[in-house]
Amino acid sequence: MYVGDYVGVKVEGGKDIQIQYSESRDAASPVFEAKIQNDKNNPILIHALNVGTDTLFVGYRWNAGISAYGRESAIIVTVLDNK
Repeated sequence: MYVGDYVGVKVEGGKDIQIQYSESRDAASPVFEAKIQNDKNNPILIHALNVGTDTLFVGYRWNAGISAYGRESAIIVTVLDNK
């Protein structure tokens, strides 16, 4: 991604999606911001803010028959300068 870009992230079959930033996130100059949106195809929207690399953690659950399962995945986001 480049500074200023947006990208949607699909969570296949995921329900009850939750996002969490890494503990090393620089709050004064974050690499990206993410938010959950009401789009079932791309429920997470990532906006590239500053050059660098950081990690977004996504927790979600899904149903398979009568059972429910949960998982957490890490998304490594790298933002490059667009100059």
